[in-house]
Amino acid sequence: MRNSEGISYDRKSEILGVLMLGITTLLFLALISHRLVEVEGERVFSNLLGLPGVALARFLEMAFGNGGHVIYAITFIWALMLLTHQMLDRLFTRFIGLFILMLAISGLVHLNMYSAQDYPHPGGALGAFAGDFFGGHFGVIAANIAGLMFMMIGIMLATDFFFVHVLKLLKR
Repeated sequence: MRNSEGISYDRKSEILGVLMLGITTLLFLALISHRLVEVEGERVFSNLLGLPGVALARFLEMAFGNGGHVIYAITFIWALMLLTHQMLDRLFTRFIGLFILMLAISGLVHLNMYSAQDYPHPGGALGAFAGDFFGGHFGVIAANIAGLMFMMIGIMLATDFFFVHVLKLLKR
């Protein structure tokens, strides 16, 4: 299908998919290569992407802890959607879903993987807030159930995944 500008929707979708795949790769590399190293007696952060990678990884680490890794998983799904000519619409809803998903996973990480030594907040600041809020008000079991519930809602909002498809597949 061609539009008035001469570039088809499918071609634009593929170009955006390639760009999204590049962004996903950069996010992935920034987060997995983020290290605290000792250089000439000083502890400094190192990253394959240099200073921008350090800044991005530090921000996501402080905000979401290990839950920040969800971002490249979702952007990879978005890239696949674009590359296969699926509509990536409702962007505001998708970003809200991504935020809910990252917050839920960060809260779950904080609740279940607390480590007082090197990393006192494995879920980051927002994960600590969510984990402490739900854990303090409802108890750990209810907080885990709420975290899983919000995680599923985040997945549904951020992607076109429907859990009913999994149930239908299991039924077969």
